[in-house]
Amino acid sequence: MLASLRAEPADVVIFGHSHLPHNEVVDGVRWFNPASAGPRRFDYPVAVGIIDRDGARHVALDTRSAAALERRMNQLSL
Repeated sequence: MLASLRAEPADVVIFGHSHLPHNEVVDGVRWFNPASAGPRRFDYPVAVGIIDRDGARHVALDTRSAAALERRMNQLSL
């Protein structure tokens, strides 16, 4: 993945499948996983990711997900 970015630079990389929220800037590139708005899996948050002019953020879709969003944020190794 990093070799591809060196060949064709990007400002944002959006990825998924893990359902884990991620919002991190590494070497000027934002790595963003919007999480999952579907049925709850394990103790993962039910949330949506939003990228707009003001930046990038996640919004929990229920009360239980607010704490899970904080606990599960940026757990992936890049």
